[in-house]
Amino acid sequence: MNMVEIELNPYLVYCLYDESIATQTPGKEYKSRVTRYHELEFITNGSGTMKVNDTVYNLKQGDLFYYPPDTKITGTMPYGYILIIFDPYFNQKNFLQYQEGRKALGDDLTCESNVSMEALPIPLHINVSNYNIYKSIFKKIFTGFVRDGNTLENKIVLLQLLLELKTELSKTSNIDSFSTKSYYKKIMKCIKNIDTTPETNYSLNELATEVELSKNFLCTAFKEIVGVTIFSYIHEKRIEKAKAMLIETQSSIEEIAHHCGFENMSYFYRMFKRYTGASPSNYRQHYRL
Repeated sequence: MNMVEIELNPYLVYCLYDESIATQTPGKEYKSRVTRYHELEFITNGSGTMKVNDTVYNLKQGDLFYYPPDTKITGTMPYGYILIIFDPYFNQKNFLQYQEGRKALGDDLTCESNVSMEALPIPLHINVSNYNIYKSIFKKIFTGFVRDGNTLENKIVLLQLLLELKTELSKTSNIDSFSTKSYYKKIMKCIKNIDTTPETNYSLNELATEVELSKNFLCTAFKEIVGVTIFSYIHEKRIEKAKAMLIETQSSIEEIAHHCGFENMSYFYRMFKRYTGASPSNYRQHYRL
């Protein structure tokens, strides 16, 4: 699948732009967060690091990151960036949520999320070949959003960015030249590892090394064969394990969360409700014999 085959109807939720690295403290971390929407972050300058789930990238000018929903990210100063937060498929049910704008950066949204969890066919990280073109498009999106919010014109520019990215990938990546189906056994091995111990704090690098694939190709092949991203699959398996423990054991909800690989309780509650439609306590009360 490529982006031409996807019927995108993007909605800009929020944008940030900060190049003032002179005022940043080298080595200081931004607060870790888990993405609620889809995000594109373009690095304009600096030399910090970006931790995406469990993979750390040394930043350089022209780095472009794609964060699907449920991606944990931690940036370490100094670096300049332009960040675009968007929903690739506009959903009227999300309209109130869209209006909360900046809250998309945190965990304090006040309404339910109906954002598509499916990742776009974009690598998590590339370094673009034409820095000036990308910076111009990112700045145009940011300026338009600050001035007008989500408008048809800004939507068109965002689509232009995605098209530029598709062109970039066709030039610089040979991912699509492989038949992912020929790597079926390796993906099944990856799945078996996750199924055996979903609570393990896997890094993308570890999973890719285990099956002898590059990180980008593993992400692409896994999504094509399984239908969900690797980390969405891990979340599903952790929630399945938590559901079983809630019914079959006397362990506290906090003990179950930690046993299933969730270090943050609020995140566990959010993920559990997202996948089951119920809170852990209500699920236990309803299904326990």
